[in-house]
Amino acid sequence: MAVKSKTKSTGGFCAYIGPTIRGVIQHGTIYEGCKREALKTASLRRATGSYPEITEMIVPGDAMPDARKKIKTPGSLLYVRYRALADRAMKEETL
Repeated sequence: MAVKSKTKSTGGFCAYIGPTIRGVIQHGTIYEGCKREALKTASLRRATGSYPEITEMIVPGDAMPDARKKIKTPGSLLYVRYRALADRAMKEETL
């Protein structure tokens, strides 16, 4: 319990920086606590059940500026993961 309240009191958060997937998850969604805590939420459990790739697009708040740059940098791992997830979501949406 002490760890959880310490995380909340320090304002720790993480965010989803991947593409919006209609009916599943929206780009920019903020989650309280660390990534591990966020992945335990019901909404993220449902989302990652359908799209496990979402897990890689959840980043800690302090890493967001760097992660946003990497998403726009061709060849970076986050760029590749973002594009793959966006392409998959688009294909499944058109089915």
